[in-house]
Amino acid sequence: MSSSKKVTLILTTPGDPLLLLSWYKNFLTYEHLIDECLIFVNYISRYLYHPLSDENLKKLETFYNEKISHPKVKITIDTSYINSHGLATSKFIKTQNCLNEVLLFMEDDNYIYNTDNLKNDLEQVKNETYELIGESRDFCTDHLAEYVKETKNTHVGFWPTNFIVSRKTLLKTDLNFGSRRWEANEKFPGLGDHVFDKPTDGDTMIDLSLQLRQLIPQEKIKEIKMFNLSLITDSNSFGTVDNVAKLDTLYPFIEHNSIHLGSMSSISQAFLWADDLPNKSFEGTDGDLERDNIKNIEVISGSFNIYCRFILVDVIAGLLEEKDIIFKKHYLNNLIHYSHTHLFDSIFFKVPIPITMNRSYTGNTTYYEIFKNIIVRAWLK
Repeated sequence: MSSSKKVTLILTTPGDPLLLLSWYKNFLTYEHLIDECLIFVNYISRYLYHPLSDENLKKLETFYNEKISHPKVKITIDTSYINSHGLATSKFIKTQNCLNEVLLFMEDDNYIYNTDNLKNDLEQVKNETYELIGESRDFCTDHLAEYVKETKNTHVGFWPTNFIVSRKTLLKTDLNFGSRRWEANEKFPGLGDHVFDKPTDGDTMIDLSLQLRQLIPQEKIKEIKMFNLSLITDSNSFGTVDNVAKLDTLYPFIEHNSIHLGSMSSISQAFLWADDLPNKSFEGTDGDLERDNIKNIEVISGSFNIYCRFILVDVIAGLLEEKDIIFKKHYLNNLIHYSHTHLFDSIFFKVPIPITMNRSYTGNTTYYEIFKNIIVRAWLK
């Protein structure tokens, strides 16, 4: 009976053509597990100082139609909507009248490595062994995370990627995927009307996760393990003993269900793909990226995660042929311009570093080669 249930994959994305095509190549390795894929493109305009030109919009639409073409894929474009992953997902879900029984939420910086694990997870939601499968996180005010850990022995929320839930359960919530702030003494419906005597903030899906945790018995929630590169590339952490051990699983094989690169949408805010935005799109960007703020090695290390995002853009662009993506030369030209303007002369981290290559051999590689390895392995599944 459960085998008759179908799966809808929902991808909310800023529509960056390079990242979307990279995600799509990986999607083709597990598309046989998906019955329909709904992509909601909503543009980031936070750092954009003039509107997206009609010419570039036409180029994007042509690109989506030609390169992200699949009988199971439907793309909806909303150029009027300022990107906020959670809010955009909420808006999109509320406009869909025909969703399948099992929902898989994704981001365009998530790569499925173990398709057998994904198949098993989807089947377990289909046959109602679990109602929700995802990886927990605590992107919220500390006192909220501490309270949930003490009272429920778990984390607060779930990552908004590689997140599987039954449709009937999700529709019992208010479908608020966005971030939220609770004022002092405001009740938490997801915590039995508990209140805190100070303001509380929750990132994307925190509010929704609290609602789901109240609706679903703990034994019907399955925690999975993603490899979160976004955490490993944070300041001063890449080369730590713990993270070297984690990277060990990349060589010679991938054990994890998926890799989450993390925060790649912020790169799209510079619109690196655009041919007519070589200067204005780079003005007034986030201060963390400005050359004036990079005065010493501590600051460089503290912004390492941001630089890693640019490395990944460069890696992906290098793997694609220009026939695959007409925007390739714009990425490379704009990337060089951006790095020289806001970062430093070289962001590609070619300096050799010691890393565990497999469980029996330790050698040297580079950050660049590690990231390239991750992407290549995802595509060649």
